[in-house]
Amino acid sequence: MRVAIVIFLIMLSCQAKAVVCTVKDQVINFGQAAYSSAVGAVTVPVTVTVNCPSGSYTLKPNSASLGYFTIPVYREGAANGNQYMYILNPGGQIMKPLTPATLITGTGNGTDQTYNLTAVLSGTSSPGNLTAFTKTGAFSITNFQLFAVVNGTTSFSAAQSISGEVIGFCEISAVGSLAFGTFNSPTVQSIYNAVTTIQVRCDNNLAYVLKPDDNPSRWNLDSGKALDVSNPLRPADPAKLAMYIKTTGSSVWGIWGANSNFYNGLGNSTYQTYDVKGELTLSANWHGTIGSVLKVSLLH
Repeated sequence: MRVAIVIFLIMLSCQAKAVVCTVKDQVINFGQAAYSSAVGAVTVPVTVTVNCPSGSYTLKPNSASLGYFTIPVYREGAANGNQYMYILNPGGQIMKPLTPATLITGTGNGTDQTYNLTAVLSGTSSPGNLTAFTKTGAFSITNFQLFAVVNGTTSFSAAQSISGEVIGFCEISAVGSLAFGTFNSPTVQSIYNAVTTIQVRCDNNLAYVLKPDDNPSRWNLDSGKALDVSNPLRPADPAKLAMYIKTTGSSVWGIWGANSNFYNGLGNSTYQTYDVKGELTLSANWHGTIGSVLKVSLLH
């Protein structure tokens, strides 16, 4: 009888060490991130709550030993390489399952204990270089979990999704307006010229298209319209505008329905400049003020 009692007490002792915790994390959505060698990693806050009834616990991500999650990226339905996600502890260190100093430790007391972490989206699996997106495309996977370990017992959070999209990075600016100057009521139909410059910067090997204002009801650039704003009773088509992408261009740029006249370029991470020439044809004896806004669209 004494032996049986001893064995029973030992079993009770072992069962008392199993502590089950509750771990709650959240969906991670990076939204749209700009693909650029000049843009660093994108971050979003992550809140995790741990509730352990007792004992000391260690909080870990279910990532690789170096601390990253591999995230497949898809572009137009086809695989387009990977991005990588890291989880940073409140001190800004990458949480690596095999590096205890980067993990979070606490003591359970039966209440919720909250930690503010950071999810980092990067284009590299090198923990020291959280920059440089390498692929564009969308991603959505469900494999992010955090888990707490107490005395060898592991408590997992629910599996959460990681989603977002890496989009191309481009920017465009105009150096100035197309300024045609002052006209003195020409007695015959006359053509006036003006030139400005636009600048485009897109990342390496990122294809882009330049096209004029996409409002054909206002501008048909092979026979554009400009209004005499000083005389609203005057006919609405006293002037015609043709534009060319480059000062020496001979083909009208951006004729609607002739997309081949839109300008196609390829980014190289530097500013690429283009001269834009405008030819304004005025009717005979026309006078007044020409005013409108013409936009250039950058598609990539």
